Amino acid sequence: MYGSGARWITISALLSAVFAVCAAIAALQSGHHANEAMLDEYKAQQKEIEKEAKEKEEHSFAHFDLHRTFAKAVTFFQIAIAVVAIAVIARRKWFLWVAATFSAIGACFLAVGRLHG
Repeated sequence: MYGSGARWITISALLSAVFAVCAAIAALQSGHHANEAMLDEYKAQQKEIEKEAKEKEEHSFAHFDLHRTFAKAVTFFQIAIAVVAIAVIARRKWFLWVAATFSAIGACFLAVGRLHG
Protein backbone atom coordinates (compact mmCIF):
# COMPACT_ATOMS: atom_id res chain seq x y z
CA MET A 1 0.00 0.00 0.00
CA TYR A 2 2.84 2.45 0.81
CA GLY A 3 5.22 1.19 -1.86
CA SER A 4 4.92 2.88 -5.26
CA GLY A 5 1.77 4.69 -4.21
CA ALA A 6 3.72 6.60 -1.56
CA ARG A 7 6.17 7.87 -4.13
CA TRP A 8 3.61 10.32 -5.59
CA ILE A 9 3.09 11.72 -2.09
CA THR A 10 6.83 12.39 -1.73
CA ILE A 11 6.93 13.99 -5.17
CA SER A 12 3.87 16.07 -4.28
CA ALA A 13 5.51 17.25 -1.07
CA LEU A 14 8.70 18.21 -2.92
CA LEU A 15 6.70 20.00 -5.61
CA SER A 16 4.77 21.91 -2.92
CA ALA A 17 8.09 23.02 -1.39
CA VAL A 18 9.41 24.13 -4.79
CA PHE A 19 6.16 25.97 -5.53
CA ALA A 20 6.33 27.68 -2.12
CA VAL A 21 9.89 28.85 -2.82
CA CYS A 22 8.83 30.13 -6.26
CA ALA A 23 5.86 31.94 -4.69
CA ALA A 24 8.17 33.53 -2.10
CA ILE A 25 10.59 34.68 -4.82
CA ALA A 26 7.71 36.09 -6.89
CA ALA A 27 6.31 37.89 -3.82
CA LEU A 28 9.72 39.43 -3.10
CA GLN A 29 10.06 40.56 -6.71
CA SER A 30 6.52 41.96 -6.67
CA GLY A 31 7.23 43.90 -3.46
CA HIS A 32 10.51 45.19 -4.86
CA HIS A 33 8.86 46.52 -8.02
CA ALA A 34 5.98 48.04 -6.03
CA ASN A 35 8.56 49.85 -3.89
CA GLU A 36 10.45 51.03 -6.97
CA ALA A 37 7.21 52.35 -8.49
CA MET A 38 6.45 54.26 -5.29
CA LEU A 39 10.00 55.64 -5.21
CA ASP A 40 9.67 56.86 -8.80
CA GLU A 41 6.37 58.51 -7.93
CA TYR A 42 7.86 60.13 -4.83
CA LYS A 43 10.83 61.41 -6.83
CA ALA A 44 8.49 62.97 -9.39
CA GLN A 45 6.44 64.53 -6.59
CA GLN A 46 9.62 65.74 -4.89
CA LYS A 47 10.69 67.56 -8.05
CA GLU A 48 7.31 69.27 -8.26
CA ILE A 49 7.43 70.15 -4.57
CA GLU A 50 10.93 71.60 -4.97
CA LYS A 51 9.77 73.64 -7.98
CA GLU A 52 6.75 74.94 -6.05
CA ALA A 53 8.95 75.71 -3.04
CA LYS A 54 11.35 77.73 -5.21
CA GLU A 55 8.46 79.69 -6.70
CA LYS A 56 7.08 80.41 -3.24
CA GLU A 57 10.54 81.37 -2.01
CA GLU A 58 10.94 83.85 -4.88
CA HIS A 59 7.49 85.23 -4.13
CA SER A 60 8.45 85.51 -0.46
CA PHE A 61 11.64 87.39 -1.32
CA ALA A 62 9.63 89.84 -3.42
CA HIS A 63 7.34 90.49 -0.46
CA PHE A 64 10.31 90.93 1.83
CA ASP A 65 11.82 93.49 -0.54
CA LEU A 66 8.54 95.41 -0.51
CA HIS A 67 8.47 95.18 3.27
CA ARG A 68 11.90 96.80 3.47
CA THR A 69 10.83 99.58 1.10
CA PHE A 70 7.71 100.35 3.14
CA ALA A 71 9.71 100.12 6.39
CA LYS A 72 12.07 102.80 5.04
CA ALA A 73 9.07 104.99 4.24
CA VAL A 74 7.75 104.55 7.78
CA THR A 75 11.16 105.40 9.22
CA PHE A 76 11.46 108.64 7.26
CA PHE A 77 7.90 109.68 8.13
CA GLN A 78 8.60 109.03 11.81
CA ILE A 79 11.77 111.13 11.62
CA ALA A 80 9.75 113.90 9.96
CA ILE A 81 7.20 113.76 12.81
CA ALA A 82 9.97 113.95 15.39
CA VAL A 83 11.59 116.93 13.64
CA VAL A 84 8.23 118.75 13.55
CA ALA A 85 7.96 118.20 17.30
CA ILE A 86 11.49 119.57 17.75
CA ALA A 87 10.58 122.59 15.57
CA VAL A 88 7.61 123.36 17.80
CA ILE A 89 9.54 122.89 21.05
CA ALA A 90 12.57 124.86 19.82
CA ARG A 91 10.38 127.42 18.05
CA ARG A 92 12.44 127.09 14.89
CA LYS A 93 10.35 127.32 11.72
CA TRP A 94 13.23 126.31 9.48
CA PHE A 95 13.10 122.82 11.11
CA LEU A 96 9.84 122.40 9.22
CA TRP A 97 11.90 122.37 6.00
CA VAL A 98 14.04 119.59 7.45
CA ALA A 99 10.86 117.70 8.38
CA ALA A 100 9.47 118.28 4.89
CA THR A 101 12.66 116.85 3.40
CA PHE A 102 12.41 113.68 5.49
CA SER A 103 8.71 113.47 4.63
CA ALA A 104 9.49 113.80 0.91
CA ILE A 105 12.02 110.97 1.13
CA GLY A 106 9.42 108.87 2.95
CA ALA A 107 6.89 109.67 0.25
CA CYS A 108 9.37 108.51 -2.41
CA PHE A 109 9.83 105.15 -0.67
CA LEU A 110 6.06 104.87 -0.28
CA ALA A 111 5.55 105.54 -4.00
CA VAL A 112 8.22 103.03 -5.00
CA GLY A 113 6.63 100.43 -2.79
CA ARG A 114 3.19 101.06 -4.23
CA LEU A 115 4.50 100.93 -7.80
CA HIS A 116 6.23 97.60 -7.24
CA GLY A 117 3.46 96.13 -5.10
